[in-house]
Amino acid sequence: MPHFFGGTAWVDPEQLRPGCVRSTAPLQHLIFPRYVAEAPFSVQPLSAAETVFRLMHQLVNFDNLSEHGFTAVSRLARQVTAYSLTYSDVSTVVAWLNEKVAVRSKQSEGVVEQPVRAW
Repeated sequence: MPHFFGGTAWVDPEQLRPGCVRSTAPLQHLIFPRYVAEAPFSVQPLSAAETVFRLMHQLVNFDNLSEHGFTAVSRLARQVTAYSLTYSDVSTVVAWLNEKVAVRSKQSEGVVEQPVRAW
């Protein structure tokens, strides 16, 4: 196990859970989080149009993509469920994500998901 400055160490994820590292993973959700001090936790599902609008604001290499990435972003927005999140406490986000993972696990036969952990 490699050790780094300050006593930190890198652990190969495969040592913790064999088979957990994959080259691809299906994208099912996009989350656009916004921290607001002392705000209550809120989740708003986004339409495909709202998702495209938000993604286009994040697209930094649009000049390098055909049609400035609009076709790819539009396709992605139709394939996923997107949410706008407002939070002040990351533990509420973690709890919400774990709930989403649990629902997906129940819907997918044979798929076992690991809970999200706050850093």
